[in-house]
Amino acid sequence: MEMEQLSNQNFHQRDLIEQTVVQLNKDLLSCGYTVAWNGNTFSAYQDIVMQLEVIIRQLAKSGSSTLNAWLYRVDIPEKALKKVLSKQDNQQALAQAILERTFIKIMFRNSYR
Repeated sequence: MEMEQLSNQNFHQRDLIEQTVVQLNKDLLSCGYTVAWNGNTFSAYQDIVMQLEVIIRQLAKSGSSTLNAWLYRVDIPEKALKKVLSKQDNQQALAQAILERTFIKIMFRNSYR
């Protein structure tokens, strides 16, 4: 699965969303933030992206290295990260890339269970 394949259409399985939120929260633990999911599979993708955008904005404003450390933990490929950061609305694009990369990790993890 490539980075840009995830969308609201294929982010609808409850167990995969739950696992993705758990992983996002593990990655965010040292930043002091969490992502919440209300259980609505229809709006999960957009809801989580919006929460990640807020977190990215807050971390960027703080001027600390926490954002960089989080991005390192998420492990977005450098080529994809450069592409995301070149976009005009790069906070939304970065939030989507973080969610997509986390989802891909979950998919790989589940394929080897």
